[in-house]
Amino acid sequence: MFKRLVRPFHHSVRAWNVVSTESAAQYTPKVLTEETEVAGSNRPLPLSVELNHYAPLKIPVKHGELRAEITMRSFDNRNLDFFCDFALRAGYYLGLPLTGPKPLETRRERWTVIRAPFVHAKSKENFERRTHARLLRVWDSNPEVVDIWLAVLNKYSVTGVGLKAHMYIEEAVDPDFSASTPTKEGDIDSTGLNIAQLTSSVNPEIAARVAELLKDPEFAVHVGKDTETKKPTETPATPPETS
Repeated sequence: MFKRLVRPFHHSVRAWNVVSTESAAQYTPKVLTEETEVAGSNRPLPLSVELNHYAPLKIPVKHGELRAEITMRSFDNRNLDFFCDFALRAGYYLGLPLTGPKPLETRRERWTVIRAPFVHAKSKENFERRTHARLLRVWDSNPEVVDIWLAVLNKYSVTGVGLKAHMYIEEAVDPDFSASTPTKEGDIDSTGLNIAQLTSSVNPEIAARVAELLKDPEFAVHVGKDTETKKPTETPATPPETS
């Protein structure tokens, strides 16, 4: 009989009535209902508090451009589902189109050790650890807003839940072709290298030294046209004379 190596955490999170996203009712009101007042006060129940009894609201994906993938792992399903529910609600109020949580494959690890080093050395004991994972995807969002959302998840993280994020950022490609195009006739020396491109590098001192070496006649002998070797011409063999 296998035993779990890591026990579930027992803290204040157990006081919450966490309902899985799949089994929770969807909040789709058709008519405006009456406001419910909180017991002991004359104030109505806030809508954000009432929404905790329903599944998290989601913004529909419009363009289908993937921006980030969030993987959450934990040894306890209860804390993992609770943190996924919190991440979906925080993403909705930030305007992030989210999909998930998608259950990933549970990782099982087992160890077999002796029960004791002396008396019970011949008896064995097995331990098992299960790592549960969930996947959230962020679509059609600004990278700055995704950073704010990840900062909120990091600040209000739950004990025993690990978070791993992969972000996909699009950057503009603006190549500079002016450096490779010679502006004067003397910009390209006999070696075929652009001196103006070398002198505009990050370190101007090194670029100036390289340009000075390229202009040296002794260096040009080894890299110039003098290095071109001519292949020996082969004369066709004359056939032997027949008598």
